[in-house]
Amino acid sequence: MHGFWRALVTHYRAAGGRLRTRQGDWHARRVVCALPAASTAAICSGLPVARRLRPYLDRDADAMGGACAVFLGVPEHELAGQELTHHQFLDCYDRPLGDGNNMFVSVSAPGDTLSAPSGHRAVMISTHTDHHRPELARRLDPYLTAQHVKPVRVV
Repeated sequence: MHGFWRALVTHYRAAGGRLRTRQGDWHARRVVCALPAASTAAICSGLPVARRLRPYLDRDADAMGGACAVFLGVPEHELAGQELTHHQFLDCYDRPLGDGNNMFVSVSAPGDTLSAPSGHRAVMISTHTDHHRPELARRLDPYLTAQHVKPVRVV
């Protein structure tokens, strides 16, 4: 998660924009990037990919969505026996994606002290949302203005 991306970006830049692994340099006709297009363009500024993304960034400038994310530090024992670190949940096939109907859950690897303190794992839960919807903001307001946070148990 954060530690992984920080290490990847540092490695990418240190390698002069070339992805090098123990197996050697990697070249591909297409690369799937999980970062938002604007972030990819910023990280890769000066490279051909940034120039190629520009028309799409300009076209979609007024249609950018958003995300709602929750970041948790979960005691390691709460995740005992969980081998998978990435999960995608879909509540209802008949509803559009986003706004809580689908959620992505990412759990840091055991021993990843770049993402969570020793003895804990980082858990990130996210969903996409249209940040221009005032009714969504009103619905979320009680959560955003809560004065306390209750402990969460991962099941």
